[in-house]
Amino acid sequence: MNKKPMLNFFSATGGFFLLLAVAFSGCHKKDHHEPEEKWVNSTVDTSSNVGDTLAYFLPTAFTNGVPVISKVPTNGIYSALAQNPTTGDWIYYYSPREGFSGTDAVTIDSGVEKEDEEHHHHRPKIREGGCQKDNEKTLNRLTLNISVGGMRK
Repeated sequence: MNKKPMLNFFSATGGFFLLLAVAFSGCHKKDHHEPEEKWVNSTVDTSSNVGDTLAYFLPTAFTNGVPVISKVPTNGIYSALAQNPTTGDWIYYYSPREGFSGTDAVTIDSGVEKEDEEHHHHRPKIREGGCQKDNEKTLNRLTLNISVGGMRK
C-alpha cells in the first residue's frame, strides 16, 4: 500500500485546519480590553494681576472631548472651564482669592467624550479597545502655573 498520497492528504488538510484555527482564534468581543493610557504632559507658566480673572485658551488637543479639572488650584475662588459655542475652543477661567499674591497651579486633563460628559466628571473616559496592536489612547494633561501679583490696572 502506498502511504505517500495519504500523508500528502493529511498534510494538506492539516495545514488548512491549522490556518482556520489561527484565523478564528484572533480577536473576540470577550477579549476586548481597555487601551493603555499614554499621557502627554505639558506645563505652561502664566500670570495674572491681583483681582483679575485669568482667561486661558486651551490647546487644540483639548477640543476633541470635554476636558476636566483634575487638580484644583488651592488659592482660587473661581476655577472653571467653558467652551466657546462658536469656535469650539475651551477656555479656563481663574480668579484668585482676595488678597492672594503668589503662585497657584491647576491641572486639566483631556479625554472625556462629549456624549458622556454628565457621567464622567472626574476621570477621562477611555474608549473601548480591541485586540489591535496599537491599543493606546493618548490623553493630554496641562498644568498651568499661575503667578498672581502686581496691582489691578
